Amino acid sequence: MLIFSINEIYFKKSSNFLLYLKLIILSFSKEINKNVIITRGADGAIAIKNREIFECDAKSDLNLVDLTGAGDLFAAGYLHGIINNLSIEKALDYGTNLSSKVIQQIGARIKNN
Repeated sequence: MLIFSINEIYFKKSSNFLLYLKLIILSFSKEINKNVIITRGADGAIAIKNREIFECDAKSDLNLVDLTGAGDLFAAGYLHGIINNLSIEKALDYGTNLSSKVIQQIGARIKNN
């Protein structure tokens, strides 16, 4: 299984936007069972698999402190869900929950309270 993660903010700012878009479409349109994940910060995340689009809203009313580790925790949560046979929606939600926790503290490790 190949998983490719993209951050929409960096993707849009790239001077090679169309090239990246073409590469993604070419790479994944020929394959089935491949996931494309786009994290969108305050706009949540999207997963695309088998031409189906899944969306997950970002958590609201958070006390944003530090973004360090947000992407890593999102990826860890999403992959945990996929590896444990959760639906894509639940995997997106799990990743979103973990990243929402880490951005409310200093540092990239979630503190046990």
